[in-house]
Amino acid sequence: QNSGRALDIGKLLLPTGNYSVTMQGSTLQSTVSVSGTAVTIRAAGLLSFDTTGGAANNFSSASTTALSLDGGSVVASLGADTAVANGVDGAALMGVVAGGSGNVSIDTLGISLTANGAFGSALLAGTNTGSVTLGNANGGIQGTLNSTGYGIRVVANLGGATVTLGSAGTITARDGIYVQGLGPITVTSYGTINA
Repeated sequence: QNSGRALDIGKLLLPTGNYSVTMQGSTLQSTVSVSGTAVTIRAAGLLSFDTTGGAANNFSSASTTALSLDGGSVVASLGADTAVANGVDGAALMGVVAGGSGNVSIDTLGISLTANGAFGSALLAGTNTGSVTLGNANGGIQGTLNSTGYGIRVVANLGGATVTLGSAGTITARDGIYVQGLGPITVTSYGTINA
């Protein structure tokens, strides 16, 4: 059966433990019209993902999410990569903790994220009872985020969230930054938001 995933690590057979993945100079795309994800990485423990050490990557999906990171906790550092999602509610970059108290931390430097779906998100992050931190390093999220839906969308549920848009960060979207959570929420913008 065609899963529609160009690269799948741990999605079909859930791993136990941690994953640390580095990626440079790759072009990965999914052309499947339903549930296609260019890259899916899933770990029961800590998932670390780093693209900062070399040539930029290109991720694209014709349907749902271009780059999906799902772990017990997620730590991602991304460089000048390009990710494009074309699904109705697809995300160019998604970092989530599906259950439990894990945390999500995502930093970008020079990234280009595009979500072309009406309810899509350029950057989507979520957790259940943990915390979401976007832009802790590099002076905030740095890069270009374009979306016909959300620029940055955070669903922290019972947890909290800290979102920082850096001075070299630009969001052009219907809804610039949307954050939902019952814990403490802090949003700081040094960049540009066009909504």
